[in-house]
Amino acid sequence: MSNQREFTESWLQALTLSANHEKARAIRPWLTTIQVLCASETLPEQKDEAIKLWNYAHQNDLEGLLELIPANSTPWHFEDDEEFVFTPVPDPGSNSLEIQQNHWLLQLGIADSSIRAKATVTSQDWTTLVRKQAIRRSKPMNVNAFPSGDVLELDCLLDWSSRTWTVRFVQPDWMSLQYDSEFLAPRPSFEQLTLRMIDALAAANDRFKSKAVLGNFNPESTAWTTCIGDFAQWHRDALLADAYGLSPWVKRTWNCVWPVIYRERNRLRGPCDLNYLRSELKACFDHSPELCEWMFITSRLACEIHLGSGIGLSGNFEA
Repeated sequence: MSNQREFTESWLQALTLSANHEKARAIRPWLTTIQVLCASETLPEQKDEAIKLWNYAHQNDLEGLLELIPANSTPWHFEDDEEFVFTPVPDPGSNSLEIQQNHWLLQLGIADSSIRAKATVTSQDWTTLVRKQAIRRSKPMNVNAFPSGDVLELDCLLDWSSRTWTVRFVQPDWMSLQYDSEFLAPRPSFEQLTLRMIDALAAANDRFKSKAVLGNFNPESTAWTTCIGDFAQWHRDALLADAYGLSPWVKRTWNCVWPVIYRERNRLRGPCDLNYLRSELKACFDHSPELCEWMFITSRLACEIHLGSGIGLSGNFEA
């Protein structure tokens, strides 16, 4: 672990543990949960961590953010392959929470899976590839049986196993491709993420209503709010413009949690009053530890969706 990472974790722990509350001690493990589910390697704890996050999201109205993963963003392609684009065939879905959870685990690549898809490729590239494969595998080839058209959409199965994607085509049935890497998917638009975030905030505003009087909360410093350009509008709307109609306690929690997440992501710029943050975190944990926990998880998920590779082991968002 680098000195920079050690400093970040020490800084994070010093802030959250200063609240001396059980929920504060759970923040570092929660952030680790999200990191583990974005890892480029298979780890034994990933299934348990994925179930933990899925259960929390469904209990706290964060399903909308969990849907913004690479597996749900199409079309897919693979690095260094300019010939094929893959579009998974939508799953019909189920009302059973257990089936939904298992489907989400498969989407993340936690377990082996097989997905029906359409492969888009030019007829010229397809003909060339099939000829090469037929020669290499000593297979017969009937050019007249090839689909017609300049651009083809071919039925196939995408198999994920042992951190490898294998594409098995329906016709010819001996034709396959293998990719020893994750697929790449388009990142959700910032507008889409904003709508999901507004929905989550509205639910949190109702869920974490407080009888404790705070009055109108006015943050003492907003220097940190411009560290990430796109998110700056969120912070202005939430803290200054009152565009989301957040309660004073939700605003206060927002104001002390987001700078910590920015530091954890190494995106915090400029001076930071640690004593102020420490006292604010303690006050917010004392008031509503559940709200603080929710804010840490939600803001970290939002950062992963907009800035990171996305949650999942079998695919990543494009940079």
